[in-house]
Amino acid sequence: MEHKMTEFPTIKGTLRREGRDLSGAELLGGVLLATGIASGAVPETGKPEEAPAGPDRKLDPIVVTADRNKGAYKPERVSNRKYPAPLRDTPKTVTVIPEEIIEEQGARTLTEVLRNVPGISIQAGEGGGASNTSGDMFSMWGFDASQSLFRDGVRDMGLLSRDTFNTETVEVYPGPGGSDVGRGTAAGYVNTATKTPTAEDHYRASVVAGDAQRWRGTADLNRRIPGQGLPSWVGDAAWRLNLMGETGNVPGRDRVEREAWGIAPSAAVGMGTDRRFTLYTQHVGQDNIPDYGLPLNAGRPLPGVNPDWFYGSTRSTHEDINQDMATGVFEFDINRNLTLRNLTRIGRSYRDAVILSPGYNAATNQITRSLQANERTYEAFVNQTTAELKIEHGDFKHTLVAAVEYSNENQDTHTGSRTLAPMAVGAPPVDFAEARPAATTHTLGESETLGVSLFDHVEWGRHWILTGGMRLDDYDTRYRALSPASATNPDGWVDEDTADTVFSGRIGLTYKPVEELSIYAAFGSSVTPPGAANFTLSETGTSQDNPNVEPQEARSVSLGAKWDLLDGDLGLTAALFHTENTNVLYNDDTTGTYYSNGAQVVDGVTLGLNGNLTDNWRIFANATWLDATVDQPGDQYDGFDVIRTPGFSCGLWTTYQLPWNLTVGGGVRYQGAAYANAANTVRSPSYAVVDAMLEYKLNEHVDMRLNLTNLLDRDYIQSINNNTQRGNYGAPFGVTFTTNISF
Repeated sequence: MEHKMTEFPTIKGTLRREGRDLSGAELLGGVLLATGIASGAVPETGKPEEAPAGPDRKLDPIVVTADRNKGAYKPERVSNRKYPAPLRDTPKTVTVIPEEIIEEQGARTLTEVLRNVPGISIQAGEGGGASNTSGDMFSMWGFDASQSLFRDGVRDMGLLSRDTFNTETVEVYPGPGGSDVGRGTAAGYVNTATKTPTAEDHYRASVVAGDAQRWRGTADLNRRIPGQGLPSWVGDAAWRLNLMGETGNVPGRDRVEREAWGIAPSAAVGMGTDRRFTLYTQHVGQDNIPDYGLPLNAGRPLPGVNPDWFYGSTRSTHEDINQDMATGVFEFDINRNLTLRNLTRIGRSYRDAVILSPGYNAATNQITRSLQANERTYEAFVNQTTAELKIEHGDFKHTLVAAVEYSNENQDTHTGSRTLAPMAVGAPPVDFAEARPAATTHTLGESETLGVSLFDHVEWGRHWILTGGMRLDDYDTRYRALSPASATNPDGWVDEDTADTVFSGRIGLTYKPVEELSIYAAFGSSVTPPGAANFTLSETGTSQDNPNVEPQEARSVSLGAKWDLLDGDLGLTAALFHTENTNVLYNDDTTGTYYSNGAQVVDGVTLGLNGNLTDNWRIFANATWLDATVDQPGDQYDGFDVIRTPGFSCGLWTTYQLPWNLTVGGGVRYQGAAYANAANTVRSPSYAVVDAMLEYKLNEHVDMRLNLTNLLDRDYIQSINNNTQRGNYGAPFGVTFTTNISF
C-alpha cells in the first residue's frame, strides 16, 4: 500500500528514483518536496535544503511505500518552532499524544486526552472536573495549569471543554515554560496543533453511538487544488473542512446532557513555493445541562447519596458556550537559510451558565445548595512575527529563532449567587422551578503584553548540542470592579493597574555518545505576575493578585536521557527534575498574618516508552513519581504536601494488529492518592481504570471500532474541590461503537 508522508510522522519505507537508491539527503529532501508536509498549523515548502528557492524547481516522481502503523506512537518532532530539533535531541520532557491515540481511545475532549499523561491531576473548581462538566481544569507536576493552554502556540483562554474534532496532536511541556510562551506557566503548558490543509486529498467521516443515548458525528474533508494554469507564485492550493456534532446524556448521571457542534474551514495557497499563506477558522458551540458533582463529607461519600443523583435542574441550570477564532499565517522563505513567519489571530469566547453547587454541612447533617450565575466574555488579539535563520560555521550549526509577540486580552464578567433551601442527606433531589440569581458582581479585566524572545540551537560536531532561549515580557494589566456607590466613589467603579517587565529563560546541554542516545541537563524559568491568570487585581493583603506583591517565579533543573531503540521504532525516555515556585502568598495560621515568601517545591522522576515493539505491536506508556511539598517558614503547614499532587501515577495504552484485519487494544490509568486540602487531613483516594478497544477493518474504506471504558466498572472519586465538600465521580462502565469511512 502506498502512502504519503503527511499521514504518518515517521515512515520507514523504500524510496527509489529511476531504480536508484537515494542518499540520506535525497531521501529527506525528496519526501518533503513530494508531500508538502505540514509542520504545526502551516504547510511547509516541502523542499530539501539543497534545492534552490522558488516554484520552478522540478523533481522526478517519488514513490513512498510504508506500513501505516510505523511511527504513529512516536512522533519525531513538535509543532513548536522554538524546538527545531527532533524530540530525541530536545533537552526537555515533552509528551506528544498523536491523532492515532486520540482516535483509538475515542477521546472527544482535551481533558480525556490528557489522561494519557501521568503527573496531570483533574481539578473540581469552576467548570468541574469530570468529563461531563465544562472547562479543562487541571494541575501539572504540582502546579495549577488551567490557564496554561495554547493552540498553535497562542494562549487559548475561555471556560469550555475543548473538543478534539479539529486537533492534530496534543503536546505537553511540563516544567516552567515562560521563555516559550510567556507569563504564568510555572506548571508548564499544553499546546494543541490545529488541522490545516495538506497536499493529499482525503475524505473521512465517523459516526459514534454510545450508551446513555450518546451520538456523535465528525467529518474531515481535504482537497488539493493543483496550480497549473495559475501564476507561478500561487503554487498549489488546498482547502480543508472539519465538522462535528454531538448530543446525548452523560453515563452514570441523572438528567445531565451535553450538546456540541463545531465547524472549522481552512484554506492554503502557495503550497510548494517560497511564499505560503494559510487561513483557518473555528466555531464551537455547546448547550449543556452542567453537572457540578455530589456532596462529600470531608472528601468521603455520604451514606444514602446515590452516585447517579443530580442536584441541579433541567429548567434552571444551563450552560451556553460559543467560541470563535480566526487565524492567518504567512510564511516567506527569503532563501534556503532564512524564513519569516507571521501569525495573526482574533478570538472570542462566551459562556453563560447557571450552575448548582452542592455541599455538605456536617453541623446540621444537611446538603447545602448554592445556585450560581456566571456570564463571561473573553476576547483576544494576537500577532506573532518569527524569523528562523540557519548558519553553519566550521563544526557549528546554528538554528536561530527570534520572535516578537503582541497580545491584547480582555474579559467581561457578571456573576451572582443565591442560596437555596438545604436538603436532607438521603432525600432524592427533585427538579425545581426556573431561577437565575441576579448579577451582583461586574468586573472588567484587560492585559496588554509585548514579548520579545530569542532562541539558539547549536550543534557542535557529532556529540554536543547546546540550546538556549530567553524572553522579555512587558505587560500592563488593568482591572475594574463595580462596587456599591459611595460619597467618595459615586459611580461605584474601583480601578486597579499593574505593569512590569519580566524575564524568563531556558538553557540545555545535550551529549550524544552515539546517534541513538541523548543525555542532557537543562534549566528553565517562568514568571507569574499578579492578575496573569484571571485578569483580576486586588490590593487586599490576602490576595496573590495584589499588584503590590512580587510576581511568582518558578525555576526548574532537570537531568535526563532519550534513547531510540529497535532501529528508531521505539523511544525510551527518563528524567529527574527539581522545581521551585517562589513568592507564593500564604497565611500563617499561628499569627493570622499573610506572608509572600512561601514556596512550592517539587522533586520528581518521569519514565516513558513509546513506539513500536514489533511491526504489529504498539505501546504508549508513561510513569511519574512526585514529591511535592510547601515551604512556609514558621507556619504549621511548612513541609506539608502540595494539594492535588499524587506521589505516583502512570498510564499505558497498547494495541496489537492481529490477522483477519483485526486490532485489539487496551490500557490502564492509575493515579495515586493525593491530599485535597492544605492541612493534609483529606485525601482523594487512589484509583485505577481499565479500558479496552477492538477494531475491525471491513475493507479499504470502512472500519469499525468498539471502545469499552472503565471495563471493571469501578466506582472512584476523580476530583475533590478545595473545601472538600464537593467532588466528581469518574465515569462508570461505558460502551461506544464507531464507524469510520475514508476515501
